[in-house]
Amino acid sequence: MDRQDFLLDELCVGNRDAFNVVFRKYYGKVSNFIDAIIKDTQAAEDIAQDIFVKLWTRHASLTGVRSLDSYIYMMARNAAIDHIRKDRNFAIPDEIRDTYGNCETEELYFASEKELIIKLVLAGMPEKRRKIFEKNRYSGLSNEEIAKKLGVSKKTIENQITLALKELRQAILLISAFCLMN
Repeated sequence: MDRQDFLLDELCVGNRDAFNVVFRKYYGKVSNFIDAIIKDTQAAEDIAQDIFVKLWTRHASLTGVRSLDSYIYMMARNAAIDHIRKDRNFAIPDEIRDTYGNCETEELYFASEKELIIKLVLAGMPEKRRKIFEKNRYSGLSNEEIAKKLGVSKKTIENQITLALKELRQAILLISAFCLMN
């Protein structure tokens, strides 16, 4: 049994020391992750605290959880999306509004969530790959232009864009499968 499984098992039975370890290990990550999504540090800290209150108050129901990392990530992601949905001041990005202009508000939020997923996947990519993808897709630069700017071969640019698209497809498939299961 690894340390992660041990922590989860101890948390399930209400071990306060295990909860303290989990809190210290994850609180900063959760708060920063949420802040990166909602762009409001104070709200992100409040949401992160709420997540850990829920984690403690529902500790007995965690017995079916296989991965504490994944579980806390999903709690943070869902809390950030809930905050975005409830925040009346949330600005739907112009590119989404332009693309889905005549849609209902809920459809605009759904489009925003898809954009959020893309941004989350991009944020997890190696920096070089992310920059290349963004220059290609968001700045509209050709592979040759990016290769010249970065001083690498056009083939390197093509490979990095292919890998980025593969990561995005995998993430979207996983999330789609997760949504279909619930």
